[in-house]
Amino acid sequence: MTFSNAIFKGPQAPQCLPALALYLQKQENLLQAVQNDLTTTKSELKTTKNDLATTKNDLRDTKKDLTTTTNDLATIKSALKTTKNDLATTMNALKTTQNDLAITKNDLANTKNNLATTKQDLTSTKHDLAATKTQLQQAIGKWPAGQYCILAKGPCPAGFTRSSGHMLAINMYSHTPTYIKTASFGDSKIACHGPCGRFTSGYITY
Repeated sequence: MTFSNAIFKGPQAPQCLPALALYLQKQENLLQAVQNDLTTTKSELKTTKNDLATTKNDLRDTKKDLTTTTNDLATIKSALKTTKNDLATTMNALKTTQNDLAITKNDLANTKNNLATTKQDLTSTKHDLAATKTQLQQAIGKWPAGQYCILAKGPCPAGFTRSSGHMLAINMYSHTPTYIKTASFGDSKIACHGPCGRFTSGYITY
């Protein structure tokens, strides 16, 4: 703003003063408004700086949280991999156990079948044994049908007829044991006439 050195004289002086005062007042109001805007701007700038500092802190905390989360994720991935490996091992063991169980069931079924067959064979054997025992009990004291020739000793069994005979004064080539050997079987015998080894005669009775 530029002021001239003019001196207001005469009737113009009173007319210029109000306009000047109004102008000065406007300038003062404008200056005050600028000061208020500056104060507000400073306050907003301070708030913005504080917000920026808070944002930086939040960003730093977020980075820390991100790092922690990344580490936790890596740990979880490692644990998951271990769990998968353990699960695979468990599944293999389970599969092996199932195979062993299937084999055991098959062996058990075969054993049951063999046991059933053995029981049947045992039952059949018991029946055969019982039948044989019955036949033996029925056959005690009896002779099966047919013809027999036996050397007697004492009385003959029922149904048998005793026959006897002898050969006496048999003359032999020599009296040595090569030619005569005494023996007895039941009531039958081969013997020497007189002491054996001295005479060449013997006899047979039956």
